[in-house]
Amino acid sequence: MKTKNDVEGLIKVLKYKKDFKVRAEAAWVLGKIGDGSAVEPLIHALKDKHWSVRWRSPIALGEIGNPIAINSLIQALKDKHWTVRKKAAIALRNLGEPAVEHLIRALKDKNRVVRWRVVEALGKIGDKIALNPLKQTLADEDWDVRKAVREALERVEKKRKPENNGRSR
Repeated sequence: MKTKNDVEGLIKVLKYKKDFKVRAEAAWVLGKIGDGSAVEPLIHALKDKHWSVRWRSPIALGEIGNPIAINSLIQALKDKHWTVRKKAAIALRNLGEPAVEHLIRALKDKNRVVRWRVVEALGKIGDKIALNPLKQTLADEDWDVRKAVREALERVEKKRKPENNGRSR
């Protein structure tokens, strides 16, 4: 059971300089609680000096789902650590269409796991703007990325086709 004191205490722990593990765990738990008052401190944690805190923060922000975090998550797509970029892509899929253009740019990430998660995010969002960039990514060197692209293209195409409401023509 969460209380206001729990969230406030975890926010304080998120700033604890002596131990990155404590900060990382605080970010994780704040995401599980899902309290909107944690959004700003979690955004700040995206700039933590330790990558472990930085990769847990996008997860938490994605679970909270507040669109205020979108610009910070877009910046996290450029983090030096691939795990942070991957988690930012996963979080952005929950925030939808405003992230599409930035996710499209991230299709060229040097890390295959990041590209894979970006493709999945674009497929989940389903915006038709992503169709051509996704088709170009069918030539990716990584098999998992190509497989994810095929699945994402199917999802986007399904969202584009109007339902015929069960009527046959």
